[in-house]
Amino acid sequence: IFKRFFLESDLQKHMARHTREKPYTCLLCGKSFVCQSQLDIHRNVHTGERPFSCSVCNRRFSHPSNLKSLHFSSQNHLYQASSSQNPESGSAQSQQPCLPYACTFCSRRYAHQCQLRIHERVHTGEKPYQCVQCGKSFGQVCSLKRHQMVHTGERPFPCPHCGKQFSTSTNLKVHQSVHTGEKRFHCSKCGKNFSFLSNLIRHQRCHGGERIYHCHLCKKPFIHPHQLKTHQRVHTGEKPFSCAQCGKRFSQSSHIKRHMSVHTGEKRYSCGLCGKRFSQACSLKVHQAVHTGERPYSCTKCGKSFSVLGNLVRHQSVHINPVVCAVCGRVFPSAAALELHQRVHTGERPYTCPHCGKGFAQPNNLRVHLLIHTGERRYRCTLCGKSFISSSHLKRHRTVHTQEKPYSCSRCGQSFSQMCSVRRHRQQSQCGL
Repeated sequence: IFKRFFLESDLQKHMARHTREKPYTCLLCGKSFVCQSQLDIHRNVHTGERPFSCSVCNRRFSHPSNLKSLHFSSQNHLYQASSSQNPESGSAQSQQPCLPYACTFCSRRYAHQCQLRIHERVHTGEKPYQCVQCGKSFGQVCSLKRHQMVHTGERPFPCPHCGKQFSTSTNLKVHQSVHTGEKRFHCSKCGKNFSFLSNLIRHQRCHGGERIYHCHLCKKPFIHPHQLKTHQRVHTGEKPFSCAQCGKRFSQSSHIKRHMSVHTGEKRYSCGLCGKRFSQACSLKVHQAVHTGERPYSCTKCGKSFSVLGNLVRHQSVHINPVVCAVCGRVFPSAAALELHQRVHTGERPYTCPHCGKGFAQPNNLRVHLLIHTGERRYRCTLCGKSFISSSHLKRHRTVHTQEKPYSCSRCGQSFSQMCSVRRHRQQSQCGL
């Protein structure tokens, strides 16, 4: 028996099933279709257009099948449709025939037997659709198709703001909150808002305050088991994440992402004062202390302050294994630092400026001096906008605004804003005698 059709166009459309010919191709994702109408409906996926609306709740859909077979056949809508057609019969019995297929596990009802079969897999755990590439199984064919994009790399949903592509429309919608700043997920305990549900769930555990996961080596407590697992790598030395380009290994995935900027050369973080760029946010934060003069790290033994933690750690070795200058008695953390200092006494200046021939005892001093020739002034005063070639010059300038006078004459006690003023005072007064 041959299948018959009223219209020739319907026959041609049907014949494509046998020939597998799909002449209509989407220019955005390359997917092909049997007829133009299917291509037109498919384009709604990319444009976000939803021309098909539910007559009961006005919810809109991009494809008519989603409206008819999935949405409108839901339990609530069929009850509403039934009661609207027969308002005098309000009992559940009169509405029941609309949903003849009931789940034996949870009593949920469906209009079609195929929908019931799909639903019951939630209870039975049956997953008949298997990925041929990795063997992973799924309960629904649509879940398998979505998963296969992991292997094919297909991402048909581009963000209109930044061009980033996603495998599902849901992921695209979640991503767009990055651009819109929308924070739909609200913490009922502290009022904090979040763009992503996962961030809210993670945040809400903090309110519990219960840290039930303890490290058996150092007893440090954690809220989540994955935090404990990550922490334990500190003790075991495990580094499961490796860089594909240089082979360097890391204990956390976030560390390898930060490391990749070494290879790409990307520097996303820019200083708003001098324009210098950095690959990491923490590096920018450390750099900004140069402009602000902030020195949050203090030595507990001598009180000396530093803008960078590494400089404090290096300084603390002075108190552990000090090396003393035989000429002036000044203390240094290492023999190399003492060797640099001794040039003050010997007069040795091995670092010469290629522009003017001036010599310097230390390479840092030469680097600062070279800025005089280049005209570069990276250190700007946030109060008056004046720029300087070094952080020490900026620090000295700030005393003009603060009226601070940190330098005093040891003989008469008079205070000055700069050390050179103290020296000039001693030369021009009786204190120098």
